[in-house]
Amino acid sequence: MPALNVPDAYAAALLSLHEIDDDEFAAVLDAIDVLRGPSGISAFARAAGASAQIGEQTAETLLQVVLSIVDHGERQQGDPDDLIAEIVASPDLGLDEPSQARLLHRVQTLVGSSPTRLFHKSLLLLQEHDSVFVDTKIVTDIRPVFGDDISDGAETAVLTHSLKIEFFRAGRRDHFYVALDHDDLLSMKEAIDRAIAKTASLTKTLRSAGISTPTLEG
Repeated sequence: MPALNVPDAYAAALLSLHEIDDDEFAAVLDAIDVLRGPSGISAFARAAGASAQIGEQTAETLLQVVLSIVDHGERQQGDPDDLIAEIVASPDLGLDEPSQARLLHRVQTLVGSSPTRLFHKSLLLLQEHDSVFVDTKIVTDIRPVFGDDISDGAETAVLTHSLKIEFFRAGRRDHFYVALDHDDLLSMKEAIDRAIAKTASLTKTLRSAGISTPTLEG
């Protein structure tokens, strides 16, 4: 079987996990527990990055590795331990057998953590739609309006806005544009503000019932 290739960023994060001491690894496990609350990857990165002294970016990448392993196991309906063993034995990490065993145990512990698996299920539900929002951008243009004699220059101008929405559909990234005027922007802002207010109200209700609302970002 050919050796598994591990991306550089993932390899660096895994090596950081291997190098920290037992107390720092315990801090990473404690940070995993924040995924039970109304936070997300960024909250874990802040907690683990500071307490385990591995940095927020490394902590975030490490969680991405762990979630990817959980996702692979769920989709392939296989034992994630097999994939973890291949990862830690990859030449990209360059670990000897005792070091592989140390890292194997730590990754298995993170992958098997209840907060990790619950957070992964929450992310799947969040993304279980035909189209999933990725990003948005609004470009504002000034369009001159000329009279009958163009040589006189523009007599007035109108402001136009072009809303770009990027999304994932069927595993592919796509986008579309929508033209807006000032009233459209105000209407959209009102709808967004109302949705945010409803989210805050429902989150408060769910928290009072002991139900968390995990998100991608904290």
